[in-house]
Amino acid sequence: MIATSPGAPQLGSGVPHTGLLQHQGSDGSRQLTYTIHLHRSHGSTQQDWGYLQISRSLVDLDAEAQRLWWWGHGVFVLAMAGMALASWWLAGLAMAPLLEAYRRQEQFSADVAHELRTPLANLLALLEAERDALHRLPGQAPAGRFSTGRPAAEAPSATGLDRMLNQGRRLQQLVADLLLLASLEQPTNGSHRRLCNLAEICADVLEDFSEAAAAAAVTLQAAIEVGDATVLGVESELSRLLINLLSNALQHSPPGGTVLVGLQRHGREIQLFVQDSGSGIPAEAQGLIFERFHRLDPARSRQQGGTGLGLAIAQAITRRHGGVIRVESTPGHGATFSLRLSAVRRLP
Repeated sequence: MIATSPGAPQLGSGVPHTGLLQHQGSDGSRQLTYTIHLHRSHGSTQQDWGYLQISRSLVDLDAEAQRLWWWGHGVFVLAMAGMALASWWLAGLAMAPLLEAYRRQEQFSADVAHELRTPLANLLALLEAERDALHRLPGQAPAGRFSTGRPAAEAPSATGLDRMLNQGRRLQQLVADLLLLASLEQPTNGSHRRLCNLAEICADVLEDFSEAAAAAAVTLQAAIEVGDATVLGVESELSRLLINLLSNALQHSPPGGTVLVGLQRHGREIQLFVQDSGSGIPAEAQGLIFERFHRLDPARSRQQGGTGLGLAIAQAITRRHGGVIRVESTPGHGATFSLRLSAVRRLP
């Protein structure tokens, strides 16, 4: 070694590597070194006279590369954030008409149902009064017709009035269900919720359904394994939920069948289930039964006076209480509707 510049790496005792080579200094900085032969003798000894080594520090280049790396990633993050905000804004603009149309449809349904209540109630009252007047008149005509002083062609039929009353009451129930479903889908702050005992609600509803089950020749069974099933909710809505599930189970259970109502506790949750002994629900229809006006057997449902909103109302009540409702069914072996609600410890 004849001379070296400050900071240049030492060649060492061996033969240096010629050409470009990167070196790592003790302080972590990089250097790029280029080494060539100065001269090589052509005698018999083949002795090298020496090497010329030129080094360049890469500290400034690494700092610039690091700065560009941060700039590139910063610009990329800002661009992605800008694209996300722009997408959110454009999606809001695109969805605004749809949301407004949905709100108007909901408001329209609620307004129509509300406006139908009064004239429908008046119509039913007039039909009931007319039917009662027919039954009080002497001289019942053959084939269910009564003598009312009117021409025979105008004499009303008690059977026809009964049919009109039944259809009017069914329409009245449909209006009531639509209003209830519209109110359940409105946002709420939960301030009206109170502590409710599901075991007491089940006992009351089962007692109310005992006569209906006996009339349908269906056996009601209870498997309430929890004494204190306290949840936070609205007692009237939870009662309506169980009433809808029981009505659905009785409607689809054949004479001689059994409907089981159970209540269990799983950790911090209360599970309520209603099991029927009907024909079951096909797998492709299980995801549709909670939709409005969906019926597995439309003819039988209409014949029994169903509105097609019972399970939709049950699902809306469950969601309103922060729970989950599911159905499990095997065709030919009945169906089981189960819902889970968060339990609340009652203070002593």
